[in-house]
Amino acid sequence: MARRKDAEQFNRRDEQVAVDLLTQLHSTPRGRRALIILVVCAVLIAGGYWLITRHASSPAIAGPTVRIATWNMHVFAPRPAIRLDTIASIIRSSKFDVVAMQEIRENGEEVDALLGQLNASWHRSPFSAITGNHERFVFIFNTDHVQEIGPAHSIDLSVAHQFSRTPYEDTFQSGPFTFKLITCHLYYGEGSAGHQRRAHETQLLAAYANDEVLVRRVPDVIVLGDFNEMNGVEGNLHFFRDLGWETLNADPTNLHGSEIYDNLLIDPKVMSQWDGTAGSIHFDLSFAGNDKLAVESVSDHRPAYADFLTGAH
Repeated sequence: MARRKDAEQFNRRDEQVAVDLLTQLHSTPRGRRALIILVVCAVLIAGGYWLITRHASSPAIAGPTVRIATWNMHVFAPRPAIRLDTIASIIRSSKFDVVAMQEIRENGEEVDALLGQLNASWHRSPFSAITGNHERFVFIFNTDHVQEIGPAHSIDLSVAHQFSRTPYEDTFQSGPFTFKLITCHLYYGEGSAGHQRRAHETQLLAAYANDEVLVRRVPDVIVLGDFNEMNGVEGNLHFFRDLGWETLNADPTNLHGSEIYDNLLIDPKVMSQWDGTAGSIHFDLSFAGNDKLAVESVSDHRPAYADFLTGAH
């Protein structure tokens, strides 16, 4: 009982000391300034703690598969008719876990606005530097299922200058499955000059990716993006196939359903996690044949995707 009374007396004494100190501080101009500084510091500390706890993500919980997608976003910058809510709905309903995005314009503010339409578990990598045609690359990913290992960076500078748009890479993990993504948007151009430029870029990219696997011993490499592979002309993805790589998507990715511009490629000699699922999302069908509105609202490309086993149970 005596201990409780002593504790109460100490508490009252501490409270009185605090009141006296605040009164003294408030009684002079210098004291009031000091009090304001203390209050501001307390607010900043509390706000910083809130931000850290608000954005600290819990460890990713991997499912049995991870769905990796690539999407050319068609001049992705603020424009009057764009429907970020529709794009976010496509990403959610398609159950994408990671999306490699091409044709990001300006400072990437539209990507951040898109993340605002998705739930708080969606984050992005750093943006690439501005490449050809004033474009950037970025990866967005669902931290509920995927962890970014990083670092995100442009490919080896010894070959980077030979691309119109320097490919961009980042490393992620889902459960025990760690994988490197190399995304590209290869040169688009018609006629022999355009084809030769695109063929040169494809050959360089195939050699770079193959060296990642065989020389730098990075086994789980996925090359994905807009390869501008066109029907009716000699294709360029044979540069990958000649090295033993495999294209995963056989579903057209343009809105007319005639071209497989967008794809994902792996080396099956060293990578066995692909579960056989791949395709593209035909979001344009919901626009009832109005391709112009589909392009203005979303994109002129369908996203392509593939599923990979994570090894998680």
